[in-house]
Amino acid sequence: MISESLKMAGIPKEWKTALSVRKAGDVELVIKSAPVDLLAKINESNLRFFNLNGYGESRPLNHVSLYHVEDRDFEGESQEVMKKIILALNEFNYDNSDIQFDYFDRGYSACISIGTSDRPFVVQ
Repeated sequence: MISESLKMAGIPKEWKTALSVRKAGDVELVIKSAPVDLLAKINESNLRFFNLNGYGESRPLNHVSLYHVEDRDFEGESQEVMKKIILALNEFNYDNSDIQFDYFDRGYSACISIGTSDRPFVVQ
């Protein structure tokens, strides 16, 4: 179901991805390659955020924050593609949690990684 949503989301053919289910049913989309250096964009944004907020030294990241795609990490076409990916990943998800009562009921967690430790991201 999620893979079909991702196909219909309009991800450019140049972007190579892999969808997998991790522990506890969490869904991960790994972006293996793209014509844009997504790692550089994420780490540039991360460095700017750490410097502005006085958090000290930033570490290189390889994951996309699902909450900062619009305001911090990406711009232009990359941002539009990431928004489509996030919508597709969460199309069948739900969250009926109520943290006020310590009640957690969610479908799954979705995450996006740019490459993996054994297969680094490639700019085409």
